[in-house]
Amino acid sequence: MDINFGSDSSGNALLLEINGQASLNFAEVTFANGKVQVVDFNETTHGAGNYKLLDFADGRQVKTVRMLAKSETETTLVVYLSK
Repeated sequence: MDINFGSDSSGNALLLEINGQASLNFAEVTFANGKVQVVDFNETTHGAGNYKLLDFADGRQVKTVRMLAKSETETTLVVYLSK
């Protein structure tokens, strides 16, 4: 599945919450200044839990997060910023 999350907010860390089990390929994070950062998961399977995708010591404004993943079970993915 190819998922897009709109954020348009600021925080100090980008987190992923998984309810279920999914094989994650990558996350593509687009910032307010237009720069893009890719987090490569190498198609690793992750179980239920919270995972830190990126840490921003100076705080960053995230516009969108695009993820490529394959659901192994009935799965919900939630991306959020920590302040």
